[in-house]
Amino acid sequence: MTTQGGEQTAVEDSGGTSRQPGWVRRHLWVMAVAVLAIVGGCATVYAWAVAAPAGASPDEDFHLTSAWCPMPLEKSCAVTYTSTGVPQVSVPDKVIDASHCYAFQPEQSAACEGSLTDDNVWTSRVNDGMYPGGFYNVMHLFIGQNVFKSVVLMRLVNGGLAIGLMAVVAFLLPRTGRRLMAYATLAVVVPDMIYFVCSINPSGWAMTGLAVAWFAMYAAFHAESRWRGIVSGVIALAGAAMGATARSDAGAYLAVAAVGATILFFPQIRRQWWKIVVPCFVMAIGLVGFFSGNQTDILSTDLEPVYPNGQLQFLMNNLFQVPSLLIGYSGGSMGLNWVDTGMPAIVWIPVLLVSLGLVFWGLRRNDWRKVLTLAGVTLVFIGLPLYVLQRGAYPVGQMVQPRYLMPLVPIIVAVALYRPGRGGASRLSRTQSVLAYLALVGAQAVALHTQIRRFVTGVDVTTFNLNYQAEWWHAGPSPMMTWILGSVGFAVVALVLFVVSRGPNNQDVSVEPRQQAVIADHEIPDPLPVSVAVHAIAEADE
Repeated sequence: MTTQGGEQTAVEDSGGTSRQPGWVRRHLWVMAVAVLAIVGGCATVYAWAVAAPAGASPDEDFHLTSAWCPMPLEKSCAVTYTSTGVPQVSVPDKVIDASHCYAFQPEQSAACEGSLTDDNVWTSRVNDGMYPGGFYNVMHLFIGQNVFKSVVLMRLVNGGLAIGLMAVVAFLLPRTGRRLMAYATLAVVVPDMIYFVCSINPSGWAMTGLAVAWFAMYAAFHAESRWRGIVSGVIALAGAAMGATARSDAGAYLAVAAVGATILFFPQIRRQWWKIVVPCFVMAIGLVGFFSGNQTDILSTDLEPVYPNGQLQFLMNNLFQVPSLLIGYSGGSMGLNWVDTGMPAIVWIPVLLVSLGLVFWGLRRNDWRKVLTLAGVTLVFIGLPLYVLQRGAYPVGQMVQPRYLMPLVPIIVAVALYRPGRGGASRLSRTQSVLAYLALVGAQAVALHTQIRRFVTGVDVTTFNLNYQAEWWHAGPSPMMTWILGSVGFAVVALVLFVVSRGPNNQDVSVEPRQQAVIADHEIPDPLPVSVAVHAIAEADE
């Protein structure tokens, strides 16, 4: 039998045996693309991991020292205290001073770090309770004698964790759920999210953990079998633990995501009430992480800020400028590294067009649960930075950086794309998929080229060939070969945009049984409400 969408289903012969040549061919092809996507993801992670020297990401001297000396400090490093009680730890000079010669100097290559030694020095730039700390304890496992190799290994581990966990979640999701995850993540990962996930910055774990937790909750609520529900729940808790042990604010985001998922997917929870334990545990883990560090002290500490033109005018000024924070995931507001590597417009403009276009497109269909969830998450996304800035009288650009807000971005896009009553996301047309693919692949290639150029020679050299007059590099593939490897790798990953656009446009267990049969074949039998008929016809026209 062939469905209206052109897909073959199993055909039984007279002997009662099932022949499924179309099913086998289709699934073998999808599996092959999935394996290629994982390989491409690994190539992309490798390219970004080796593209920068030790100390390149924001505050990496602090994060590296904290990985070398995780809490409790006395058990991992030699510790002394200043007269004011501030702890100091002893770490290699290459750990604490690696970035000092090139940070905030984009024309300066990373060659200057060659003058650093392995001799230990004392520093107070270490986590002593500001961050929850679990991230640093895990990173400490990969510390070796060679500082740069240790840094690259930690970056590879962080990127590999993201690839592995998201691949498992994709396997557990229903088809349209995979489509939703592909659209919501690929549209926003370039360039900042890729950069932070493949770094020593705990913000990378916050981004990975929150995305894994949210999509795993989706998989748990829509699971068609008990084992899928259980495994999805476990993965959701693993993602929550990953985010909560990285940053305190990620713990708060997890609580928001758990509440939003419960509201959005309440019809599935209503049919199987036991699944409510998944968002409850995700919220609990998030709250533990939120209170485990003192990053959020600014929310409760008594401050005496000075507002030059009054509080209301200060708030209005920040409100007019806050979009620059919200679009930070595209690389359009703050540069990479120590905010000293700006991205060309050809990177951030296509990323914004694709991601915001998907959000606008997804808002075609709404119900009260979707509106409430989207409004709540967006309110946190916009309101939290405004509140922090207002309490301390900080203008936009100080105190709060885009990376602090990025974990919420894939969730906002996913909720906007979600189809009430059907689940998942509507598929893009072939033309839309091609345009999105070219925009994202091109943006990633330019971003990676810019990143490698920044440290090989400095941005004052503008030749396309990254090998030309290279001042800094390491053993392994050349700068140009590394760029090709990372660019081709992401181009392979982005092929999932075409994979998820195949198959029926309506396949989700969230639909009521009576509507499911109707939507599957786009037929409108009587009696059905006119609104359902119109909805099904609209989907068929896509």
